[in-house]
Amino acid sequence: MNGKMAKVAWVNIAEKAAFAYSAPQKFIPPKDRNGLSKGFLSCPALRHYFDNTYMVCSAFTLRLRRVDEQGGFTIRPVYPFTSIAPNRIAKFVKIQPRNTWRKPERVVLQIPTPYLFFADEPIEVEQMHPSLGETDSLNWNLIPGRFDIYAWQRVLNFALEWDTLRGDFVLRVGDPMYFLRFHGEQQEKHDLTEQAMSNQLRERLRLFRGIASVRRGSFGLIADASKAREHVTLME
Repeated sequence: MNGKMAKVAWVNIAEKAAFAYSAPQKFIPPKDRNGLSKGFLSCPALRHYFDNTYMVCSAFTLRLRRVDEQGGFTIRPVYPFTSIAPNRIAKFVKIQPRNTWRKPERVVLQIPTPYLFFADEPIEVEQMHPSLGETDSLNWNLIPGRFDIYAWQRVLNFALEWDTLRGDFVLRVGDPMYFLRFHGEQQEKHDLTEQAMSNQLRERLRLFRGIASVRRGSFGLIADASKAREHVTLME
């Protein structure tokens, strides 16, 4: 490793309530409460594992409940423990088709988040479950992923698998939704900065928005997308 600091930028693309979405935060594991520093939180290997890890936290409170019915069940928001307005909940929380679930009781949800990450050199973003985050995440797991933010510009979703047999899905304001880590060709550290939306970035988003609905296996397009970026600078 050459120790170079690589630059990564992010944009909050929310058209409404953008101020409710906080900036990604550097995640630092909590301190060991054991006075002799013998707990696992003092382990150098664990703390090194979370180097350069960022945390994206929830801007809303959401409580979903499985309601059993004859022949199956439905998913319903629980009020007043949900801050998303009833007339927006169906558009905000997307329940994926049942034939995509691994098991009948494990519901797959997708919730949009307005975070767009990009770079002017080959860097990948890895989206991970928020382990060690201050939340009760025992009954859901993030669906992880990793892709090239130099070649491919798309907004991150909060996609998860919820085990409905283990109780309500609960997410509160400030709870971590997912962790992020960035991977360059040689860099160990990445400098994350906020940037305003530009016309060039808006055009890149237009190129990839909704591409999964018209073509399967879009992974094969990444090489072409990377080549198309050769003379395009997105960072200020």
